[in-house]
Amino acid sequence: MIRAHELAVRAEHALLHALPGLTAATIHTDHTPTTGDPHEPLAHHRRAPAPP
Repeated sequence: MIRAHELAVRAEHALLHALPGLTAATIHTDHTPTTGDPHEPLAHHRRAPAPP
């Protein structure tokens, strides 16, 4: 997890330099899940897919 944090900080730093006016960026890192969906607690916040 330490390596993921280091990479996220480097990515945010690069974005701040690359995009004038950007003042912050959120970089979300995911680990390889061992069971289920690690984002399941957020599922009820996702927008339902549009009907075909």
